[in-house]
Amino acid sequence: MKVDFKYKLYLIDDEYSGYLRKIESQIPYTDYGYYSIKPFLKAFETQDDLAYMVPITSYKDKFVKFQEKEMMYFINHPFTDEYLGCLRFGKMFPAPLECIQEIDLDHLEKYRGFTTALNQIEFEHRLKLTNYKIDKLDIEYMAKELYKTKQKDENIVAFNYQTLERIANTYKEHLYTLEKENSELEL
Repeated sequence: MKVDFKYKLYLIDDEYSGYLRKIESQIPYTDYGYYSIKPFLKAFETQDDLAYMVPITSYKDKFVKFQEKEMMYFINHPFTDEYLGCLRFGKMFPAPLECIQEIDLDHLEKYRGFTTALNQIEFEHRLKLTNYKIDKLDIEYMAKELYKTKQKDENIVAFNYQTLERIANTYKEHLYTLEKENSELEL
């Protein structure tokens, strides 16, 4: 059954995240192999076609001690005490719109492998539950507040957004140049 969520989940181009990681080593990895995907939320877009992406990660007990400092939001199961995952706002970063791809939750096999059909059903269910919980939040507000706060307070544990925006725009120019060169080669 197709469910339309307010907040979509995305994949980020691994080449782009690797490019960013050369400058900021804490940028999350995006490729975890054939049997895994790293989903992100698009929190908001800027005027220059950048999307601010918030990584969704598995919950770990150790996160509790630095939840507040690292701007984490735990996503709990709607019917149990289990945690489904964690939104890591402190690891939010900009990505060119050309470098993100929406995840089709009804066809996850396009993005990762599954060992069994049951494994796929369980994973899809868990991801949809996570998305259901996320839709109850105001992600855009939370992300923009962190963005504004980081501009005023360097002690906030988050990336330097102005620097990352410049790098993202440089990468967009690089993509444009490659596209232009490829189209000239085709002529």
